[in-house]
Amino acid sequence: MAAKTWEIKVLDCQIVWSVETNELFYHISLAKVNQVKDPRLRVAWNRHLDSAIDYWMDSGSRFDAFVATEFFAHQSNIAPNFQQTVDKLNVWNHQFTHDD
Repeated sequence: MAAKTWEIKVLDCQIVWSVETNELFYHISLAKVNQVKDPRLRVAWNRHLDSAIDYWMDSGSRFDAFVATEFFAHQSNIAPNFQQTVDKLNVWNHQFTHDD
């Protein structure tokens, strides 16, 4: 079975912002974004998700969607009020499924 890939252009959105907490994953993501050259893509590195959320809140960022892959599996320090923070960012919570 051939591997399936996701294309950002099907999402019909302005900006896709990827936050990595692992430095190696950040460098890999940054290299891929530079290769694709899509101005809608942003990649950031933060030591913890909390610092990324603080940055978004301080800069007045607003989001239409929050998509997390393997989010809870790899986060050892999730803010206890994470849902409240997401609500403050005016994020819609979507679940995306992928049928093989």
